[in-house]
Amino acid sequence: MTELGIVGRVRDLNEKTGYVEADFEYSMEQRLTLSMTDTCVIHPMFYRKLNIVLDQKLRVLPFPDRDEFKPVSY
Repeated sequence: MTELGIVGRVRDLNEKTGYVEADFEYSMEQRLTLSMTDTCVIHPMFYRKLNIVLDQKLRVLPFPDRDEFKPVSY
């Protein structure tokens, strides 16, 4: 599931902003390894296909390193 980019590892979870930054293998230079203590998420693109119920007000950001997802400062 990680090789297909369906499951990713949580990098940062901020309940105040409602965003979860996650790493997915397709956006990394090496393989994504998961341990038993890692918190994992499903890529938003697969929510409908996997019948994921969104019962929390958190949204997964699959590309946390991209400039589009950096906070804007004025």
